[in-house]
Amino acid sequence: MSYQQARQVVVERMLHHEMPALVKQVGQTLDTQILQMTTATQQLAENPYILQWAEQDFAAADEAVLLQQIRNVKQQLGLDAASWADRQSGRYWNQDGFLRTLNQQDDGWFYAFRDSGSSTNVSIFTEPDGRVRMFVNYQQ
Repeated sequence: MSYQQARQVVVERMLHHEMPALVKQVGQTLDTQILQMTTATQQLAENPYILQWAEQDFAAADEAVLLQQIRNVKQQLGLDAASWADRQSGRYWNQDGFLRTLNQQDDGWFYAFRDSGSSTNVSIFTEPDGRVRMFVNYQQ
């Protein structure tokens, strides 16, 4: 009898007190991370040096400015990766350099976000190996 009562007390406490508090804590942690990442992506998207470089047709000599800014964001937030894409041309860079030009067929998410009118986009992606990644995007 005492075992059943003790079990019920533990289950009640877990379900009504500890689990909701833990879920709330996880939610607050995610919100903080998303806010930090959104701020960083906004800084990249609105960086006047990067914007001027893009307006000057992506001069190869000045690509280092973009790469350094991307690396700074990656390092400051301890990210796996950081990137920047030009909304018009679809040219896409990460911290290692130019990757490729995005296209409608393979990168529909980019064009859907670009054309959405929304300034931010947060998505969760599960890799084939089970690793979960969060992507935070910002556009002007």
